[in-house]
Amino acid sequence: MGSSATHSTPSTAARPPRHPSGTAKNETVRIEILSDDLHRLLESHIICAADLHCLDCASTHCVRRLCLKVCAKQLRGNDAPRPRRHIPHDPEYA
Repeated sequence: MGSSATHSTPSTAARPPRHPSGTAKNETVRIEILSDDLHRLLESHIICAADLHCLDCASTHCVRRLCLKVCAKQLRGNDAPRPRRHIPHDPEYA
């Protein structure tokens, strides 16, 4: 018993605009991540807490706790300094 149904490809007008990276513009992804892995990403400055939107209070408290841990470690000097962005020289503040 073969199926004679044809598959249609949606027109390009129905597709969301795509960035060069291949992802849809402003597309969000709901994921779960272990707190240890998130801590590692925050600590290595791969991700910033401002990039996150917590979906429940427990997650918000966990992210806040991890951020405080990372900040405290940096203030104690137990971490390599974060690479600084280039700030053009301003003679007014020299």
